[in-house]
Amino acid sequence: MTPKDGVDKSEEYIQIFIHSSVPAALVKLYVSLSVTKKQPAHECIHQFVDSGKTLFVNPVTVYRLFAPILFEFCKILRGAVGVDDALYIFCRSSLAAMMEWYVHNVKYVLRLHDVFPFVHEMTTRLSCALELSVQSTEFIELSKSNVHEFIKFMHLVKSAIRHQEAFDILVSFPSLMQGGAGNERLEIEGVHRGFLDLLEKLELCLKKLESQLGLINKERGEPIVSCWSQYLLILKKLESISKLYKGLEEMFWEKMRQRRVELCFLIVRLSKKSIDYQWIIEHKEVTHFKIRQRFALKMLREGRHKNEEFYEMLICRSRFFEESFEYIGHASPRSLRGQLFMQFENEEATGPGVLRE
Repeated sequence: MTPKDGVDKSEEYIQIFIHSSVPAALVKLYVSLSVTKKQPAHECIHQFVDSGKTLFVNPVTVYRLFAPILFEFCKILRGAVGVDDALYIFCRSSLAAMMEWYVHNVKYVLRLHDVFPFVHEMTTRLSCALELSVQSTEFIELSKSNVHEFIKFMHLVKSAIRHQEAFDILVSFPSLMQGGAGNERLEIEGVHRGFLDLLEKLELCLKKLESQLGLINKERGEPIVSCWSQYLLILKKLESISKLYKGLEEMFWEKMRQRRVELCFLIVRLSKKSIDYQWIIEHKEVTHFKIRQRFALKMLREGRHKNEEFYEMLICRSRFFEESFEYIGHASPRSLRGQLFMQFENEEATGPGVLRE
């Protein structure tokens, strides 16, 4: 019954859902020992979350209307059934997916206080998995969903901290402790602690990788362990968080310089698109020439593929010079960055040889 032609009208319907305590009632049924109550409640919550993702075309509208309800479901489920329950994980994952649509100018904004428990939860899960990887003789797989949820929740955390700190001033801990009562100050400090913990564990994992590089390079296949790509994703997010705190960015890059060999190994083996390594491109000290050469070639290839349209030229051989210039003169820069296709009139030959002429 929710109208889809206006956000304000839709919001009234959605608010009824919250203010009537429907999430709490559904969770109460879900935790019931009776299957006849539990199963319908499970299906109702699932259906509501799924329908919310597709109800509106504009993702910011979806975030504005449904993030508060998903947060409510997550908060109640976490207290009722714990963080390992499948329905809680489904709701948390759905909420995380909405975080990339988060912007500060929407009417309803989830606060740092709201999202920090999820960040803390994801940070703890990743920290434990990295710890096991360090202690084990082999690399332990990281849950891709945990990594992606960590990254998405951190998107809101980063925006919230930047929004809170006036004039983009970096967070400094002496002033943080002096300024602060409020929960949000404690949570900003908690994000800092989580950052240090994950960076320390990743540093140990990279150190473990260093001890195995000799063996890996001797192997013909040079096997790739899937958790390595997750290391890069977490490092990329930590690098963006480091820019929020005074002195943290310098510390991050100093540690990356110390683990330069392993970092370069991961980038060479695992980076597929320029977006995978843009965060590192300004710091030449943690790369070497071969890496930078690879970056440049990859960027050139991507630029070419973005302009994959053909610019066709049919040239009379007797007026080769004039007609070539005429075609080039009338071409748009975009056309010339794409594929050039040239053919001589009344001749079958095409391809690079004709283009060279």
